[in-house]
Amino acid sequence: MPHMILTALIILSLPSFGKPPLVYLSPESNSNGQNENIVKIKTKNNTYITIINNKNGQMEIAEGVNLNRGDIFDPGQGILPLSEIEKRMSLLGEKTYGKWRLIKYQEFGWVYQLNVASPDHALFHMVNAYSGQLIGSITKLAPLPIEGQVAKD
Repeated sequence: MPHMILTALIILSLPSFGKPPLVYLSPESNSNGQNENIVKIKTKNNTYITIINNKNGQMEIAEGVNLNRGDIFDPGQGILPLSEIEKRMSLLGEKTYGKWRLIKYQEFGWVYQLNVASPDHALFHMVNAYSGQLIGSITKLAPLPIEGQVAKD
């Protein structure tokens, strides 16, 4: 039954034309503990990804804590998969791990925030989710946005 509900969610989200689907699951993954705004996804690697949706059912944020340790996420709609972003950071000599987030900013559009190994302090790279280009770095993840801070489509 949960697989049928999840399949229905994916199918209903497809005609969003240019917007990321409500949820795109990695192969062999399933949902766990969903309510109307939050969906937890268990990947085939037994890690969990949290999707936060707005009132219209559109994805606003996706996040996980197992970057390079099992998280699989591919939102589609032109947004690069998490694995591709990890690969691009590796080519730049950056070691990513742990926490990550995909969030839509008004000034940048969709951005991955990735935890990066740093000897001195916590560091998160902000990476354009469409091009894979490094935008900048921050020392901590911003609090989750409140109504009105996330870009509206």
